[in-house]
Amino acid sequence: MPTHVNPANRDRLRPRPLRERHIDSCIERLYRDGPDIEIEDFRSWALKLLTPHIDFDAALWLYGDYARVRIHSATLQGLPEDYLARLVETQPVNPVSDLQYTNPGRAICVSTLYGAEAFRESALYRQLYRPYGIEEVLTIAAQNETSGLSSLVSLFRTRGHRPRPFSRQTIRDLERLFPQLIGAASNAYFRSFASKRSVRHTRSYLSTCDQYGCLHEAEQGFLELMAQAHPGWTGPRLPFDPASDSASNQQTGYRVRVSALADLYLIEAWLPTAYDELTAREQLVADLFSTGASQKEISRKLQISLATVATYVQRAYGKLQVNSRDALNRLLQNEF
Repeated sequence: MPTHVNPANRDRLRPRPLRERHIDSCIERLYRDGPDIEIEDFRSWALKLLTPHIDFDAALWLYGDYARVRIHSATLQGLPEDYLARLVETQPVNPVSDLQYTNPGRAICVSTLYGAEAFRESALYRQLYRPYGIEEVLTIAAQNETSGLSSLVSLFRTRGHRPRPFSRQTIRDLERLFPQLIGAASNAYFRSFASKRSVRHTRSYLSTCDQYGCLHEAEQGFLELMAQAHPGWTGPRLPFDPASDSASNQQTGYRVRVSALADLYLIEAWLPTAYDELTAREQLVADLFSTGASQKEISRKLQISLATVATYVQRAYGKLQVNSRDALNRLLQNEF
């Protein structure tokens, strides 16, 4: 007896085209394998992941301020660093930026926008692309909700091969992949935060920002701490300068630790506890002593005298208001 299929369900029963399945596989890897990539290398890794699916010779992934024509963070693949300065310098003759800003998530093939001949006669081609051997450009952008910055990915084909415009299918593929690239990058940052946390015995909150103090990714607790300490603050620019801030920011009731993370800063913020009143050496001795190490073992491990170890232990007792190893261990394990 023949099986009748509802026409409305017919498309769902057809196997998906091979190209779509390949793109699906790429997206799956972005989220599955991305958290295992060092966060400093994520954007380079993700761009390389596209190469079996989209044919290109060089690429750019950046976060920038459209209104100020300023690049905040960028990853280049197959192009020299001075391309970024040239990109900023040529904004007055670049009509693509305005189109990207008003059409977020739409991939634009630049030669198709101009027309092939007009593109190669344009000031944009002569000043920006030709010096780097670029013959075809496919670019897409959208605004990042956290930072307010524009996220942009551009793929390039160079004159090392016969110039070949990006096809409509490739344009659709990039439009599908782009939001997944941004989402997977954000996911990778948050997943990496657990391994980046350095403050012990208290809950800390992490974020990343650029040299201009604009947040890129931030844990909810970080945003709440900033808003509590700085009434009226809504971001995305930090209420302090990460480039000049010291390891302790007590004026506003919280502390921060700033470290480099590729071309960004990793910011760790926390509310101070009595543990923060200990010096770094006192903290180290207190941690070792509380977990069972003898004063003699600590002396050998840190290569300091036994008397110095005893002094650090007594100072820790006083500052933390405990009087025994067990009490110290309970305090460090449970309260901080």
